[in-house]
Amino acid sequence: MSKTITVDVVGPSHWAYMAHEMARIMKEVANRGVLKRSDVPPGILVDCVTFLGLVLEGSSSTSLTNPPASTHARVIALKALRGVISRNPNLADTDRLLFCCRMIVNFQKETQDLSNPTLVPAFEFMSQFFSELSEMGEEEII
Repeated sequence: MSKTITVDVVGPSHWAYMAHEMARIMKEVANRGVLKRSDVPPGILVDCVTFLGLVLEGSSSTSLTNPPASTHARVIALKALRGVISRNPNLADTDRLLFCCRMIVNFQKETQDLSNPTLVPAFEFMSQFFSELSEMGEEEII
């Protein structure tokens, strides 16, 4: 049995609740300067890593395991990124997004908290990104 996600499931409305919660969490984390394991409820983290994993896969040059869903997630992420930066993303913008996606995906695999002061701008950026994604999902529902 395949574990792929169908493309119609990966629209912004599917990710709206997770994005809303992650925006709130990342804002708190940015203020505190540390992402603790206890900050993100397990179900939210699973959904978050699923979405960000699809974004990373859709942005990779290797073969995709779920091409429609990962490509769609990448498009959604770029649209949210455009909302955050108020212009079309350039390579540096997309690299920043991908770095932050990897940071959170790797966080799920680690057993330690993320407490590097240089990551505060990444936490702030991801708070804005998830807020934009949440708004996109809410608009899609309406």
